[in-house]
Amino acid sequence: MDPRSIPEICEAIELLESYEQSQASHADAKEFMLAIETLEDYLTDHPETPHRQFIQNLRFSHTRRMLQRLASVNKADAGASIDHIVMIVHTVKNEAEKLMELYPELRKDFDALISVWADPLARALVAEEEEKERQRKNQNASHT
Repeated sequence: MDPRSIPEICEAIELLESYEQSQASHADAKEFMLAIETLEDYLTDHPETPHRQFIQNLRFSHTRRMLQRLASVNKADAGASIDHIVMIVHTVKNEAEKLMELYPELRKDFDALISVWADPLARALVAEEEEKERQRKNQNASHT
């Protein structure tokens, strides 16, 4: 059986190919993540599938293409930038790490994206934690 004839795999391929033709926006990044999630769900539902290697090859090839496109991500677009960072450090972490080891030029574009957003993301996380702490203190004060 051709793995491309399986609805879930076919859907994921369409989403991945759509991402490749896109502008790498926030919505486009969501399509890429949905495609990877669809493939993961298929593997979870079909652990003995003979198509595991095909799916892994899809993940690697499309992760590589996504990494190659990082230079074109609009760094002023917070949604697109952060989504691409999340894809790399979470969604396709294993594939991205291996590919960046094999192809150091791919790491340069990722590092450039991180350099733009590392400080704002860190500040946002600190602010979020400070707000949670203030809320806990206010709750504790109201209970006494």
